[in-house]
Amino acid sequence: MVGKTGGPVEDRLRIERRDIPVEDLDGLYTERTSPTRLALCTELSREEEESLEVEAEGLVETGRAARWGGREWFFKPRAYENMSRRRLYNLRKIVEQKRPDWVEQVRMATLMDNEVYTIVHLSGVPPYPAVAILENMKARGELKD
Repeated sequence: MVGKTGGPVEDRLRIERRDIPVEDLDGLYTERTSPTRLALCTELSREEEESLEVEAEGLVETGRAARWGGREWFFKPRAYENMSRRRLYNLRKIVEQKRPDWVEQVRMATLMDNEVYTIVHLSGVPPYPAVAILENMKARGELKD
């Protein structure tokens, strides 16, 4: 995938795993280094790592993080209604294209329940991409209120 500023995303994004001493912080994305870096907490599951990698790739591709000083802090969501709107907005633009398998998992979970907490749990998709997919589905009229 080629980003807005040229060159493959993989060449412009370095992913590192680190011990992050801040509670509830899953990762930090920064464009203040070259190449851009994504530091991930070593305690994350593979699905959580993939979720943050998708977010970071989207930020590299769109250049959106530059609007906020070139940094993005990835905190664990404490409650779905308090999720970062900025992160959800960014994910809504890219998650379905990058992870169609997650879209299908969320779609299948919506057939069994209509509560966000249950859908996230049943789908096995990390919370931020799952909620972004649900918001896209709702915008397209695929979900009942």
